[in-house]
Amino acid sequence: MRSVLTINSGSSSLRFALFNVSESLPQILIGKFDRIGLPDAKLTFTDVLANQSHDRMVDAPDHVACVPLLVELLEKKIRVESVGAIGHRVVHGGPRYRDPLRVDKPVLEELRRISSFAPNHLPSTIALMEVLAAKFPQVPQIACFDTAFHSALPRVAKLLPIPRRYEAKGVQRYGFHGLSYSFLMQELEAVAGAKAAGGRVILAHLGNGASLAAVRDGKSVDTSMGFTPAAGLVMSTRSGDLDPGLVAFLGRSEQMTETQFDRMIHHESGLLGVSETSSDMRDLLAREAPDVAVDVLSLIVTADRTETPFAERSGILFIGNFQHPPNCDALEDYLRNIHPAVRERLPHVVFTVIGAHVPPHLERLGDDGVQFAGPVADIRPHFAAARLSVAPLRYGAGIKGKINTSLAFGVPVVTTTVGAEGMELHHADNILIADAPEAFAEAVVALHSDAALWTRLSANGLRAVTTQFSVANAERALARVLGLRGDAGSTTRASRL
Repeated sequence: MRSVLTINSGSSSLRFALFNVSESLPQILIGKFDRIGLPDAKLTFTDVLANQSHDRMVDAPDHVACVPLLVELLEKKIRVESVGAIGHRVVHGGPRYRDPLRVDKPVLEELRRISSFAPNHLPSTIALMEVLAAKFPQVPQIACFDTAFHSALPRVAKLLPIPRRYEAKGVQRYGFHGLSYSFLMQELEAVAGAKAAGGRVILAHLGNGASLAAVRDGKSVDTSMGFTPAAGLVMSTRSGDLDPGLVAFLGRSEQMTETQFDRMIHHESGLLGVSETSSDMRDLLAREAPDVAVDVLSLIVTADRTETPFAERSGILFIGNFQHPPNCDALEDYLRNIHPAVRERLPHVVFTVIGAHVPPHLERLGDDGVQFAGPVADIRPHFAAARLSVAPLRYGAGIKGKINTSLAFGVPVVTTTVGAEGMELHHADNILIADAPEAFAEAVVALHSDAALWTRLSANGLRAVTTQFSVANAERALARVLGLRGDAGSTTRASRL
């Protein structure tokens, strides 16, 4: 089995992920080294296939020190020699690099030349590339640049209002978080269609670093970050936009050097600087408003139970958009590892796949017991005829619409721990949960064959949807948010998942 390792190095962190080389690129392992350079550095990782997470304290004085620990972890999961490529997120490509490219000596030299453009990121990235090249000399390393998404900015957005001679030295607006924005645009097209993704779009990347981007016709036309990732919005510890006159003022009044100023705007400002307590919004909310309740307004579905009795139903459904990688991975795993066992015990039951953009290699995995229905105008007749639906997700976060949709039609679901995460659903009460392929197949067969089990899960699943995700539940949450009901002295806020 060949695999691809991806590396995302931050100023004091190193994220990594390992993917199996197949057309759907399923994740095998994900993790992060955090607080690099500090005494309490920590390694956290998740074995995706086993759905097991672990963490431990590590000695990581710098990014290079993480490599032996990462290699040791990889050796426990795979044969290290199976790593076929290593991909790096590189925060800055300067004026020259726009497309992903293989790392070689000239690339490393150019990155060193522009390392002053991103002094908190590029030196550690370069060091990682060099030590990984020594450890895996035959494995190609590919650099993917965070500035590439914004490389086609119009000149009016790219040009900074300083003497033009600095433009020749590469001083311009570059923009950042480009890999994140590229992913968001792919997801937007998958969810809302090509027309929406090709229109006027505002994107927000909100984390410790934060930025906005304006996109038209699929291309960035403006962005809040500039020459460095310190510009734009107020961030966790970065200042965002400041009056440039502060440089001279603090130099005169505080004898602040350029190094001290750089540290201040990158590590001591933003939410941390304003609050003087924490850069974490959760900490700030707990301190500033400990009595403020938080209401969650989640995905809304309308219960529309299909009344077809158990005896008149047959078949298994899988519904989803297959431009979404977790759906492709789930379908591939089902067809390869679950469907044959189900087919052996239920030879006349048809597995129907509903949704657009099923990759050809997944269609080729089907047999005469698999039907690819494509996108359908009305999904209700399919749910009215089927006995159950499946959501064999191995990764992905958030409320799963495919599960809510099925339960709202009164059709029970078999899913995984990942699929049920965050939905307040309970195994054998309102859903069946199984992670191993053999256990998943056993649950599908049981639910398709047992009328009493089906009837109980159908009723309880519908009740769970009505309780948590109905229009009435959303109305109650909004009423609390707006102060229309509830304790007079209580203030509530809502966040939409």
